[in-house]
Amino acid sequence: MCSDNAQGAKLVAELFSRRGWRQVGFIGENRENFSTRQRYEAFIARTSDMAVSSRFCDGGGYQAGYQAARELVAENPGMQALFCATDMLALGAQDGLRDAAAPLPAIVGFDDIPQADWQPYQLTTVQQNTALLAHHAVDLLMTRIARFSLPSRHREVPVKLIIRHSAK
Repeated sequence: MCSDNAQGAKLVAELFSRRGWRQVGFIGENRENFSTRQRYEAFIARTSDMAVSSRFCDGGGYQAGYQAARELVAENPGMQALFCATDMLALGAQDGLRDAAAPLPAIVGFDDIPQADWQPYQLTTVQQNTALLAHHAVDLLMTRIARFSLPSRHREVPVKLIIRHSAK
């Protein structure tokens, strides 16, 4: 049971393409992280016409995004947009670049955590449908309890792109 990570990455790549952003970046948690890997691979598959610089952070989270964004933008001063595998990475990226007085590219996260809508961030993000995820998880669990011998199933829940100020 998970959100459709590939669909979310596709939505972000399409946004970048529509806006004409060609110098882009990706920040993710470590490469072994299931969600990060799915998001990264789908994003790379759909951005072949763009120059993509990437950073993977062992710990993930706010501090990792803070540092990784500063490094990426310092190495790629013309970066126009940045896709972060989680909202916490994206919030850290925004603050890190602001604190460095660096040019702020468009930034997109993934999750739609409550802080994404806070005034200093107004983060564009891929929204996961947590209610539907929970519903399917309970349904799968109850089915598994009732009929343990059934093979396991995998479900992906659709996501949607929420456009806010960070990528307008």
